[in-house]
Amino acid sequence: MGERHARRERAAGLGGPAQRRGDALDEARITALQARASETGGNSREFTYLLEGVTGPGGLLDTAAGQATGESATAGIAGVSDAAADWRLAVADPAASRSAFDRLGAALADTIGTERTALAADVAGADSALGGTAFGPTVLAVLAAAAAAFGVGRRIKEYR
Repeated sequence: MGERHARRERAAGLGGPAQRRGDALDEARITALQARASETGGNSREFTYLLEGVTGPGGLLDTAAGQATGESATAGIAGVSDAAADWRLAVADPAASRSAFDRLGAALADTIGTERTALAADVAGADSALGGTAFGPTVLAVLAAAAAAFGVGRRIKEYR
């Protein structure tokens, strides 16, 4: 159980908001799958622990929601939270639980896909913004070399 706690802390770690949201959602998906395995395996104590790690106060969905910055992210995470709440309520009935878990899995997959697209757009924007920075030092190096050559040339002329 310590590994799950460490993953939850990593999900709230470094990176931009889109990356941290994506990390928290990825961890929520993994933990939900583990909770589903515990549920079907009859380990109710572990199931409850894992489900709380996803949906409880300060859980992975709260982490992702706290980092949501746009309407799309907020709506996606709200949909995942609703699906998780439905799954929590449906646990008593195995058929309903499977259906509710499938909806949670689909909601997580959709939201994670949206977050990955947003992260890719952020990375592309940063790449294009930094694209010209390689040109600047090259120009400065050429100017410095020209200035040094000019300065040395003048000193040589003084000695003639």
